[in-house]
Amino acid sequence: MTRIIEPQDWAQEWAEVWVQHPRAPDAPVLLDILSPEHYAAIHLPHAVNACVYEVAFIGNVVNLAPDKKTEIVLYDMNSAAHAAASAATKLEKAGYTNLTEIKGGLEAWLAQGLAVEPIGAALPAEPVIADKNYVLDCDKSILRWTGRNLNGAHNGTIPFSSGALLIENGTLSRGNLVADMKGIRDVDMAGTGLADVLVAHLLSDDFFDVEVFPTAEATFVLARPIAQAPAGSPNVVLNMNLTIKDITHPVQIPAIVAPDDKGIKMHAAFDIDRTRWNVIYGSGKYFKALGSHLVDDTISIEFFLKAG
Repeated sequence: MTRIIEPQDWAQEWAEVWVQHPRAPDAPVLLDILSPEHYAAIHLPHAVNACVYEVAFIGNVVNLAPDKKTEIVLYDMNSAAHAAASAATKLEKAGYTNLTEIKGGLEAWLAQGLAVEPIGAALPAEPVIADKNYVLDCDKSILRWTGRNLNGAHNGTIPFSSGALLIENGTLSRGNLVADMKGIRDVDMAGTGLADVLVAHLLSDDFFDVEVFPTAEATFVLARPIAQAPAGSPNVVLNMNLTIKDITHPVQIPAIVAPDDKGIKMHAAFDIDRTRWNVIYGSGKYFKALGSHLVDDTISIEFFLKAG
């Protein structure tokens, strides 16, 4: 059972130990379980870091506290986060028997005016996206596709030849992506003759007819931000016009758009019915008695975009 302690109570309870004997054998280990980058920016005095998100978390704690009877005092970002509870569960399973959590974590500590290190440090500001037109980095962006039939699935990539994403008022508002359909590749059978056969078929007029239609295009015409979306969840819904084989249909997709160094990243995953774009080979809507040649109408698509 993890003991819960108020920040002020913790500060008072152990003040003399930390000031006079910070490395005494019976001194607790004050454990910051957030990322190393966050720890470097701000942490409680005398805290050490072992990030609970890392696979090596328990091994790192063992290095810091070999004696599993040592009191380990954990703190998280705030009371809404689950990292401290997760860390406590992991430590209990590893045999640690003397666990304490600082209630409310780092935010509660700061709210009570208690000292932090480095002196005068504040919580890192949430990164923001500057308003501008970002040019797609085609070398670091990719379209991933998955097609299926009753026997299994194939997946691969298509490169982008150009693109741009416009940020207005801190969120994506419009954009355009052009995919080089002649660059279709299969990944799951890469290095085999079967991959070459599949790619040749996809390039042919049975599927995407790339000699006639060498590009596909996605144009974002409207974006609706998703309020208070947590990190890692879609934070915008995009209305997109998707053009394949010179046929255009509207598609609505959820996406994650986030700052990245001096640019932005975007991830979106969605499904389309290929037959709407006249890609009908092996479709049960258009052919009968297909047997093993039946191909699912649904194609799954993912955008992984980087722009600066």
